[in-house]
Amino acid sequence: HTIVDLNSEFTCTCGNRGCLMGIACGLSLPQRFKSKIEKGVPTKLPVGDDFDFTKVDGKIIRQGLDIDDPVSKSIVTECADYIGIGVYNIFQVFNPPVIILGGGLMNLGDYYLERIRSKFYELARDMIFDPIAIVRSEAEADAGLIGAAALLLE
Repeated sequence: HTIVDLNSEFTCTCGNRGCLMGIACGLSLPQRFKSKIEKGVPTKLPVGDDFDFTKVDGKIIRQGLDIDDPVSKSIVTECADYIGIGVYNIFQVFNPPVIILGGGLMNLGDYYLERIRSKFYELARDMIFDPIAIVRSEAEADAGLIGAAALLLE
């Protein structure tokens, strides 16, 4: 629940505006998609008058990316930029050699991960003295459990 945008139009489940989770996780996709459509951003996805925005998920956004849908591309770009800001904040505090990213949005493909890296390097350009790798997790759904178990073993 690290806040990365005090002026965000999106409210997190914790009640704060601008939390990384509230603006850049899978739960934000329906609200983001609806906001773009209401603002008149054109979409190639089938959105009719009776479209249920609550059904928008990573699979639908990925389908949009695959057909070069402007709404999907805009959402993925924004989410990736915010995750890139979050990665930059982690770098500033801990300076880790590797940052491993997981979660459902990592299934959005290479564009998502490359955009995260790009935003990170844009922000950290003059501050990186040791190489840092930003990689996709291979653990998938059990990443949280594996991390918790590792902490218990320490």
